[in-house]
Amino acid sequence: MGVMIPLLAKLTTLMGEKYKRLKGLRKEVSFLKDELTTINAFLEKMDNVHELDSLAKNWRKHVIEMSYDIEDCIDNFIQHVAEADDNKVGILQKACQYVRTFNDHNRIANQIKQIKNHVIQESERRIRYKLDYCISNTTTVFIDPRLSALYKEASSLVGIDDQKKAIINWVMDHERQLKMASIVGSGGLGKTTLANVVYHEVRGQFNCKAFVSVSQKPDMMRVLNSAILQVGQPEFFNACEIQDLINILREYLQDKR
Repeated sequence: MGVMIPLLAKLTTLMGEKYKRLKGLRKEVSFLKDELTTINAFLEKMDNVHELDSLAKNWRKHVIEMSYDIEDCIDNFIQHVAEADDNKVGILQKACQYVRTFNDHNRIANQIKQIKNHVIQESERRIRYKLDYCISNTTTVFIDPRLSALYKEASSLVGIDDQKKAIINWVMDHERQLKMASIVGSGGLGKTTLANVVYHEVRGQFNCKAFVSVSQKPDMMRVLNSAILQVGQPEFFNACEIQDLINILREYLQDKR
């Protein structure tokens, strides 16, 4: 979900050279950074689960709210304490600044301790409710919505004829040039079904053909093997590199339409 990224960046900043004089807080900041990095990794793991149970959702909600509170505290600390400590001023001025910021130091130090306790409590709650076990044993089943579109009848689409005719004319251009036709629009309009209808109408006019779905994060070995199989070649699951499959396809398609 990315909620921890800016917070972890600010904690890293507080660990830098600019704030090295704040020795009393560096240990606490280091602890928070390490603990929140682990929590962030768990949040990312939760993102990959298709459906979380109510317990996991509740824990995630608390952690997200906690991260916002911590970030507010750090922003306040940097603005009222750290920047004042960093000014290049004389000893007398530094003493005056220290007196002015003494209460801020104590208040924010207490806030850091409260935050540390809060983080520890959330980590312990995660262990107590065995959320790691729940997440690791959740079966994630994702069905690509485009899959059902491949088996829809063309009659289910209203006003498909004009679009279908236009795409067929592009594909069957007698100049026989390599080209790409884009079908764009919001989800659910029937783009995949339209493309599939056109594919089945024109595929007989070509030496080889393939219809492949590519997700936003595709498994390219699987995608290329699917294309290779559809054009009539054996699958090459033992190929070492994606480039090997590309070369196989390029060589096979060299003299074909």
